Amino acid sequence: MAGGLMQLVAYGAQDVYLTGNPQITFWKVT
Repeated sequence: MAGGLMQLVAYGAQDVYLTGNPQITFWKVT
């Protein structure tokens, strides 16, 4: 469970870095 959560956080951080839009990432993850 924790590993999957860390993977989502890492993916979200990478997506923010690439797209520059954290809101889209937030809704995509949740």
